Amino acid sequence: MKKFLLTWYGITDFRASLGFENTDGPIASALEGESYSDVVILGYTRVDNDSNELIEAQKTFAFELASIRKTGQEKDWKATGQFVSKFANTTVAHEHFETWLKKKAAAMGCGASISLKSEKLRQLNDTEGIYAGAMRALDGVERKPGEKFVTLYLSPGTPVMAFVWALAALSYPELKKRLIASSIIGKAPEV
Repeated sequence: MKKFLLTWYGITDFRASLGFENTDGPIASALEGESYSDVVILGYTRVDNDSNELIEAQKTFAFELASIRKTGQEKDWKATGQFVSKFANTTVAHEHFETWLKKKAAAMGCGASISLKSEKLRQLNDTEGIYAGAMRALDGVERKPGEKFVTLYLSPGTPVMAFVWALAALSYPELKKRLIASSIIGKAPEV
């Protein structure tokens, strides 16, 4: 049986991937706590992601991150906050997070297939966009052949994202599924 983990990734996950947190973030903690065959991560992508200005800014990601690390500012909330605000929810951030998570998972001995799907939203709490993304993810899992068990991780992202996962799950009564959440960063999620 294939075991799927479906989730959004959020700022805490992104900060952890950059080395700005004292934990590995919610999603890496979930992978450490249980074995999955497939992990589908939805990433909120800013509407202006494809603007010329933001594309140019994204080219500085590696340089600016190296500069923060070189000057030892990884725990400086102001410096890291500015970096995160500039790059969060962009293509370059998604690529960085996905690469980091795959390396982290491999180091943990997790052999799951990990994919990150960019979801353009009008704003962080774009309920219609969040719902459409969750439905696409669930539909993709439903179409996979064979027996499957789906875990929907409610913690990463916003409360709206968590609520929508639960709402979208009602549209797939034939899928075996469960909901997990973690209210404490760095601790494994609970059913």
